[in-house]
Amino acid sequence: MLALTLIWLLLADFDLSSLLIGLPCIGAASWLVGYLSRPGQWRLSVIGLLRLAGYFTEQTLRGAWDIASRTCGPHVRVTPGFIDYSRQFPHRSARTLFISCVNLLPGTLAVSAHGNQFSMHVVDLGRDHKPQLDRLGHLIEQLWMDRNAGAAS
Repeated sequence: MLALTLIWLLLADFDLSSLLIGLPCIGAASWLVGYLSRPGQWRLSVIGLLRLAGYFTEQTLRGAWDIASRTCGPHVRVTPGFIDYSRQFPHRSARTLFISCVNLLPGTLAVSAHGNQFSMHVVDLGRDHKPQLDRLGHLIEQLWMDRNAGAAS
């Protein structure tokens, strides 16, 4: 709860009046974290989280630059369209996080998900998106460790 409060205050430039809205949000987020991390076979990996955060930050910066360079010049260089992607995740939380991360990266949007099949909107059909999506999926899978095996799933 302390970490979530610190994040809230950082986002609100340490304006304590923002806690009027922030405290209920922090409380709900704390409850959700506790609910999602209930004891079971899986636990989150701190190293996996740091790897995903680094990758996500790098891809966000690269993607933002790519989108800006494609759209802010005299010639707009986009070939938007839809691609299909397939990946099996070890559990539902990993699948949900994958969809959320795809939606937050510039130039991609998960349009639909049915089981292991994902349909995504991209700004450049001429680019091979599979390696980037495979890497994101792999990093997300590494977030959860199997308590029994002691290895990443």
